[in-house]
Amino acid sequence: MKVLYYNWVDYLDPERRGGGVSIYQQNVIDSLGAVDGVELTFLCAGLAHDPFTTHPRIRPLPSAPTGHPCRRFELVNSGTLAASHNSFGHETQIDHGPTREAFLDFLQQEGPFDVVHFNNLEGLPATVLTLKERFPDTRVIYSIHNYYAACPQVNLWWREKQNCGDFEGGKRCVTCLPKAQRTKPEVVRRAFGVAETLKSVGLRPGSRGFDLGFRAGMKLAPAVVPAATAVLPEARAVADFADMVVAPPRSGGAFAQLEPPYAHYRRRRDTVTGLINTHADVILAVSARAGAVAARFGLDSAKIAVEYIGTRHAQKF
Repeated sequence: MKVLYYNWVDYLDPERRGGGVSIYQQNVIDSLGAVDGVELTFLCAGLAHDPFTTHPRIRPLPSAPTGHPCRRFELVNSGTLAASHNSFGHETQIDHGPTREAFLDFLQQEGPFDVVHFNNLEGLPATVLTLKERFPDTRVIYSIHNYYAACPQVNLWWREKQNCGDFEGGKRCVTCLPKAQRTKPEVVRRAFGVAETLKSVGLRPGSRGFDLGFRAGMKLAPAVVPAATAVLPEARAVADFADMVVAPPRSGGAFAQLEPPYAHYRRRRDTVTGLINTHADVILAVSARAGAVAARFGLDSAKIAVEYIGTRHAQKF
């Protein structure tokens, strides 16, 4: 049996991002990797960005320790930034054609997979769930580790201070992100590109060299990247992501009306939950409460199954 796991960050990430989901992912892989006949693959996306091109592509991650039971890959230049607040509510959280196609090409090249298990959709457009249209025999599992499907802030926590039980048709989403978290996607993408460049020459995050290089790179990147793309015809400037607008214009009539921003957030929730409900075979909730909340906000209760996350500490009791 061939299984593909997805999470927005590598579970062996040297910066230890991803919190409990990364620990859960590693524990599951360590456990299943010991089962005969199971072949495991892992993919992450949304963090790695090439500062000189926007073309999404997939590359292998550095080798894991000897005997590690899983092949690991990352999707570079995903049109959907991770974590979710870095592309808060953007169109690419719903669909981004080049990223979707890169993902589906990966399934074709490395699969076919018997199971594709999404620990979340951060870092990928939700339309990757349509994979069953090309791979009808693949079972799709979606895990509820957070409330991303209903909430682009993922935690249903309005402005980081109040439970969001009613998003008022999307109106509350417009004012949800605190000012400190409002960073333009092109700036985030630039930061990821600078970090990618520094890590490629051996500077590790947290080191003095990395910190100095990062500050300098962020100042130089707006000038260096356009100059480099002029020398390298095959490269394109990172800032060219026109399909990331939050409120695309509606067609029709001599005076086309702009969709109000809040309507986009309602459409995002309806579309993402609809894609999960249509294409996921199983929706795994990490607790009965998480499942009940997810069902309240649109996920199909008939597909929700509770699967508590176990830990190695359970062996002590």
